[in-house]
Order: sequence, then C-alpha cells, then structure tokens
Amino acid sequence: FFVEALGLLPDSVRGRVVGAASEDDKATVRNWAEEHGCADRLSVEGWADRDEIPSILDRTSVLVFPSLCVETLGIVGLEALSRGVPAVASDVGGVREWCLDGETGFVVPPKDAAAIADRTRHLLADDGRLRAFGRRGLGKIRERFTPEGHVDRLQGIYERACSKELSSTSVHG
Repeated sequence: FFVEALGLLPDSVRGRVVGAASEDDKATVRNWAEEHGCADRLSVEGWADRDEIPSILDRTSVLVFPSLCVETLGIVGLEALSRGVPAVASDVGGVREWCLDGETGFVVPPKDAAAIADRTRHLLADDGRLRAFGRRGLGKIRERFTPEGHVDRLQGIYERACSKELSSTSVHG
C-alpha cells in the first residue's frame, strides 16, 4: 500500500522501503513499483542496523507505517517521533498510542493507499505543519515514552495497588 501510495504522489516525492527481508521480497516490491509507475523513485533495502536507524530517520520527512498487522505498538513510529518525523500510519493495534491524528501525524484506514497518499501529500505541502507535527511528536516521546517516565508510571501503579490492598485488609482481634 505504501508503494501504491507513492505512485499516487508527485514525481518529486521519493520513497524508501527499509526491511525487505530477502532478495525475493525486494524483487516483489520493485515489481509493485513498476506496476504503480514509481520504480525510479523508490529505494528498496534490507534490514537496517540499529545504529543506522537515526541517520535514516534524519533524512526522512514523513514515516509511512502501512502495517496490516495488529501491532502492539509499532516501535518504528516511536523511533520516528523521537527524531521529529511525523507519521502517516494505519489504524491498527496500538498505533494511536503514538500517532495522534492531526497532532503527531495522521491515522488512516488499513489497506487504503489513496488515504496514505492524501495525508502524506497534505504533510509535505505544508512545511509549517510538518515541523509542528514533528515538535509535537518529540514532546509526546518525552512525555510518555522515556525510560524514566515508564518507571514513574509503573511505580505509581504499584503504589496505588499497594494502597488499595492495605485499605481493603482489615485486622480482627
């Protein structure tokens, strides 16, 4: 659906698929690109090393996350937001935990290449919005997805659970 969406976008928009697992996968993606008239604008690559991801994201304007799987969260979305990159993401699983529609990106129906293209075009056409979404994404990461924040929330849950247990326990003499 990403490749189909790329075919619907202006010729100035380039796409990059990172994570094609095998040469057969890469060939399949390239064939789709041929079918959708965007083969000359699409780079298809294998898995990236952890160290490469920040550099890749720093050269990315919009992360397109067209997942069909019910993602628990979709860690690549968090990685993108942590670099100030807004997303256009399929509405699956926990995506709405980080892709806040109209704030850190746009949420689209799964399997909808036209919606992916429309929302991507909308972001790319408005540099101010693109930057604002990126800033909000960084804020969301700092607010909800740092290790310190996670520990603080977990500690709060434990404290509430312990206080409920203590208040419901009675002592009889």
